[in-house]
Amino acid sequence: MAGLAVICAPLFMSQELPLNVWYPFSTKPLLRKFILYFMHICAIEHVVFCLGMDVMIAIFFFYLAARMEILAFEIEQATDEAHVISSIQKHQEIIE
Repeated sequence: MAGLAVICAPLFMSQELPLNVWYPFSTKPLLRKFILYFMHICAIEHVVFCLGMDVMIAIFFFYLAARMEILAFEIEQATDEAHVISSIQKHQEIIE
């Protein structure tokens, strides 16, 4: 949603393009403005996609770490051989 807000900002604010960039040429011609606007949209979408992937990978690692901690707790609480074997089977399921 934040990326969409940045992309649509020029429609509601006084800025000409979504990102604040200096160009060594005029951005007044309409075709040039459309091309630059499209380039800004591509850049914003790329950043949003990369951040989303980073967050997804981090959540995946947090999930794996939590499962391993739960498994370690279960192994510590094991009282007989059958419980240890079931914990080992759970560990094998996690690493698959």
